[in-house]
Amino acid sequence: MASLRRRRATAAVGLALSATTALTACGQGENPANSGGDAGGGDSEGGQVQLRFVWWGGTLRNEMTQEVIEVFEAKNPDIDILPQPGSWDGYWDKLATEVASGTAPDIIQMPDSYFNEYVGRGALLDLTDLALDHSNVPDAIWNTGVINDRLWGVPSGVNTHAIVANPAMFDAAGVEMPDDTTWTWDEYADIATELSESLSDDQVGSGTPGLDQNNLATWLRQNGAELFTEEGELGFDTADATGYFAFIKDLADRGAIPGAETISAEIGLGLEQSGMATGRHAMGFWASNQLAALSEAAGTELELLRLPTSNGNAEDGAFAISGGWYVAYEGTEHPEEVARFLDFMVNSQEVWNTILTERGAPPNTEIRQNLIDGGHLGDADARSIEFLNDLETVALEEPPAVPPVGAGAFQDILRRYTVQLLFERMTPEEAAEGLVSEANSAIE
Repeated sequence: MASLRRRRATAAVGLALSATTALTACGQGENPANSGGDAGGGDSEGGQVQLRFVWWGGTLRNEMTQEVIEVFEAKNPDIDILPQPGSWDGYWDKLATEVASGTAPDIIQMPDSYFNEYVGRGALLDLTDLALDHSNVPDAIWNTGVINDRLWGVPSGVNTHAIVANPAMFDAAGVEMPDDTTWTWDEYADIATELSESLSDDQVGSGTPGLDQNNLATWLRQNGAELFTEEGELGFDTADATGYFAFIKDLADRGAIPGAETISAEIGLGLEQSGMATGRHAMGFWASNQLAALSEAAGTELELLRLPTSNGNAEDGAFAISGGWYVAYEGTEHPEEVARFLDFMVNSQEVWNTILTERGAPPNTEIRQNLIDGGHLGDADARSIEFLNDLETVALEEPPAVPPVGAGAFQDILRRYTVQLLFERMTPEEAAEGLVSEANSAIE
């Protein structure tokens, strides 16, 4: 595993956020040698139970996952895992077709933006009564996989949202790093403006908070609202969204964030091409587990800061999120063997010694601490876990509601109205009205 960890140190991997963080990655195409035509994996000629496992991701994730599969198979010689790595593009079209035809894989990597939808379709296996140990997983994280009092997925990792800052750019601008235990959104705006005024013409103080729905979710929570309700409706109104868009417009008017054309062109870029990785942004909005990949790409040590708040209380509005789930297809013929693999992915130290924080921090807090104590992590990865641990008491109390069916479109809707706002084609009020109307239509 040491060789893989060395590759980990030299490969930067970006997971872009979606309404959990939804998560995208530049992955490889499906492995045609492992494509199956039957529901689940069936049985091999040697009597082994075969389980098909599909996930999306890039080369590094694929290598790590394959190594984990080999360890599992060595410990469970009666099970043969058939890996099916894929890329985000086309992942959902293919899965929807397989579910409709009854040929879906046994085990599926699932983000929050589609989780509720597949539960509602009756496509996922109820895991409630299967042998899955969560004694070292905080209830608030484990219960992110619970809908209607039934367990439908186990967490593949855990993150929190943060600002990543470049101390070298702060030093170059002569600006002090903020006290992230007390700073407010107004102070963030002032600091981002001062940075932009002091840095070179191609650099700005911050990336925009308007492209990631998790930033909106935090803003709303700090102001008494939510992104979605437990009943599957929008948890905010036009007035809430107007305040958020007005704040973003003020940042743009002050030159604190990139211009509209730059932001429009940068949407969808991979982590290595981002403004944070290329030294164009002194601050940016990211998931905590992306610190190591961003630092590697930027070639300098970056730092995590807590998100600003409306009242100066750094704990207000903070929450941890599941980095996604491992779920099982309802039509699998081998639920007990599936559960054995899912339990292994959550609770095996060997798994996390290999994948480290690539899918987020371990949900199992004992494993999380062992990674730090055992020296398995580089400095940035260790700091990302310690950052999460520092917020854990508050962050894990109230996880957001699982996004409703149709919420997978919300991120794109938010980005579109943010761009329209920044091009001054809409006022904050008009952008808010459009966002609420279109989001309501999507989830209805």
